[in-house]
Amino acid sequence: MMRKIFIACVAASMAALFACQSSKTVKATLADLKGEWNIVSVDGEDVTVPEDQDAPFIGFDTTEGQLYGNASCNYLMGSFDINAAPGVIDFSGMASTRRMCPDMALEQKILEAFGQVKSYSLTADGDIQLSNADGKAVMLLEKRDPQVSARELNGVWNVKTLADTPVESPEGKPYQFTFNLNDMTFFVTTDCNNLSGQFKSEANELEFFSVTATMMACENMAFEDNIKTVINDVSTFKITSDTLLTLFNKENIPVVTMVKESSL
Repeated sequence: MMRKIFIACVAASMAALFACQSSKTVKATLADLKGEWNIVSVDGEDVTVPEDQDAPFIGFDTTEGQLYGNASCNYLMGSFDINAAPGVIDFSGMASTRRMCPDMALEQKILEAFGQVKSYSLTADGDIQLSNADGKAVMLLEKRDPQVSARELNGVWNVKTLADTPVESPEGKPYQFTFNLNDMTFFVTTDCNNLSGQFKSEANELEFFSVTATMMACENMAFEDNIKTVINDVSTFKITSDTLLTLFNKENIPVVTMVKESSL
C-alpha cells in the first residue's frame, strides 16, 4: 500500500514539474516581437470574440516603434520604445478609436491588461507572453498568419481608374484618397465637394461608413457622384508592388485603382 502511495506521489510530482517547465518562458528581443499577433488569452482566460465583432490582435513595427491592432471593437495605435532593454515594453502610449459596440467587455479587459504590461518573453511554443511588473502573465499572443494590414493603406493615393475607366480632373490635378490610420478616417478630393468619413479594415476587408460631403453645387460633379456610389459598395482591397491599391466591390470586381503619392 505504501509503495502505491509513493509511486502516486512521484508521478504527481513529475507531472507538476513538467507543467512548470512547459510554462517557462525565455528572454525575447525585438526580432521576436516583430509582426502581427492574435490576442488569445487575457489574465489566464481564453479569448471568446463577441458575435459580429473582430478577433483582437496587436501588430509591432519594430523599425519605426509603432504599434497597431484591434481590441475587438476599436482600432489600436501608438508607439513603443525600440531602444528599451530586450524584453522590456510599455504600452502607456497606446490609444484607440471611440466606436461603441454591443459587447465592450472583452475590449475593456484587453485595454486594462495592456495598461499593466511591463515586459515580454517567448514561450516554448513560440508565442509571446506579456507580463506585469510582478512578472505575472497578463496576456498571451499567438503569431498571426501574414496578411494585408490596414496599416498599408495609410497615406495619400492618386485615383487612376474608376469602374475600369481612366479618370483625370479637368484642372489636371489628381483626385486623391487619404487614409489616416491614427483616427481611421478618410478624405476624398473631387472637382466640387470633398468627401470624408471613417473606415474599418480587417485583413483585406474594407468598409467605409459615416460618409459626409460639403454641399456646393457645381457644373462638373460626375466623378463625385460616381465615387459616392462606388465607396458604398467597396468590400475588399489589394495592394501590389507597395504602390498600387485596388478596391473591389462585393462581387469581387475592381472598382477603383490608385497609386500611392505619399505616406502620412
